[in-house]
Amino acid sequence: MPGKVHDNLIAFVIKGLEESTGKKVDEKELIIEDDQVLPIITFRMTDRKVLTDLINLENVRYMEPLDYSYGEVASRSTSGCSASTQSLNANDYTTTTPNSKLPWNFNNVSIPGAWNTAQGQGITIGVIDAGISSSQTLLGSSFNDGDSNVGRVITTDKTLGTSAYTSCSHGTSMCGLAAGPRNNFGATTGVAYKSNLHFIRACEDVMLDLSSERTAVKNALVKMGDKADVKVVSMSIGTPFYSSVLEDGVNYAHNKGKMLMAAAGTSFSWLSWWGVVYPAALDKCVAVTGVKENFNTCDSCHDGPEVDFTVTMERNSNANRNSLSLPASGYNAKYIGGSSAATAIAAGIAATVWSVDPAMTREEVMNFLTITSQYYPNPHSDTGYGNLNAGAAVAAAVAI
Repeated sequence: MPGKVHDNLIAFVIKGLEESTGKKVDEKELIIEDDQVLPIITFRMTDRKVLTDLINLENVRYMEPLDYSYGEVASRSTSGCSASTQSLNANDYTTTTPNSKLPWNFNNVSIPGAWNTAQGQGITIGVIDAGISSSQTLLGSSFNDGDSNVGRVITTDKTLGTSAYTSCSHGTSMCGLAAGPRNNFGATTGVAYKSNLHFIRACEDVMLDLSSERTAVKNALVKMGDKADVKVVSMSIGTPFYSSVLEDGVNYAHNKGKMLMAAAGTSFSWLSWWGVVYPAALDKCVAVTGVKENFNTCDSCHDGPEVDFTVTMERNSNANRNSLSLPASGYNAKYIGGSSAATAIAAGIAATVWSVDPAMTREEVMNFLTITSQYYPNPHSDTGYGNLNAGAAVAAAVAI
């Protein structure tokens, strides 16, 4: 925001509030966030006249209220953070070298076929989520281990709270799916098991119902945008309500050349009828959802015309048998499903394709993903181009 406009807006609000209330206004109490990159100022105020005067100024792009919600969205506190308690079925994985579990659904999108040529080397995947576990050494000291020992690194940051590490298991599962190491510990492998990983904690859980979360995700997107080595950003988080703040963050990262993969949505009790959530519904995001083996949308997954791709995520016979990823600690695989898991897998596939030639543009990689997908060139009305085909996409990239 130009300095003069920025300063005049703040002065305008302070003057209006002081005239309305007859009291001195403390700027530090008034301003919640003054974004140093994007033209956004977040004020703490409810004065109707000042709000009306603001929206009528030509230099104000938009105004939107924060922290207004209702029903289950307002009352939830740990959505998506609990690990599955479903017993592991031996038919849902195979053992691959050097002693790693291959989730059953990786075969449905030809991930092992891609590994014959590319494994994500030279690419950094960014994950924005609700925190990772400090006890999971496979996302710590053992990240660069076994077949993943190529000098790769995992780095962390936060735009919410005081640490990237929390008790919410969701981020751990997403990182494990996208880029978990392939080694001899008996744990599940990630898709792009030679990629670097940059994790940013930006929310309390998967539902972005708080203004602090939406602002933190915006700030995380700015950080991802400014991090030159990050190519793909995975966001298995969302809100059913449009947010200009979120869109500003998405636009910034997209304009920096990042491929933004976002989850189409996973249902809560009152949300099962909803379509694609935000930020996935924004046109600068690649919206991903999960399907069953028979390609019907998985039980808890959202779909709609904004969906770009799908990943097989659920057994036909049992909705609790999903993909597999890392637990909060140790090596025993845990089920994880929904559009969240589909998005993390899609991000890993995109990174694997990109690793064929890290100099490729986002548009080139997107083209390879698209032309090799299930329904190309005739997308489905609710599930887009359908299942990704990692092996075919890598082959297409190699052939150019």
